[in-house]
Amino acid sequence: LAFNQVVKVQSIRLRAPTSSGPKTLRIFKNQPRTLDFSQAESFESVQDLELCEEHLKGDKEISMKFVKFQDVQNIQIFVKDNQDDEEVTEIEFLEILGSPVATTNMNELKKKG
Repeated sequence: LAFNQVVKVQSIRLRAPTSSGPKTLRIFKNQPRTLDFSQAESFESVQDLELCEEHLKGDKEISMKFVKFQDVQNIQIFVKDNQDDEEVTEIEFLEILGSPVATTNMNELKKKG
């Protein structure tokens, strides 16, 4: 997922079925190109998240290591496995929560002319 400006990511929220929802997420940031499955397995991630059924309800934020996600241009999430080792992993809803690094202060804008 590429952002149109640099952001700080503080947490994620997701909703998924309890049997086929993700169990282990490997999160990478600012990769120059999309990772394939073997790279996602072998490269060092910025953070790995172990999810339980409670995290899959969609109403609880899952905190990220905020200091590691201060300058995010893109983020890649690799689903390593799911809750019941099903063949297919399902994610119904994924939300990334954070804020832009630099914002325009409208009070500092000056009218020219």
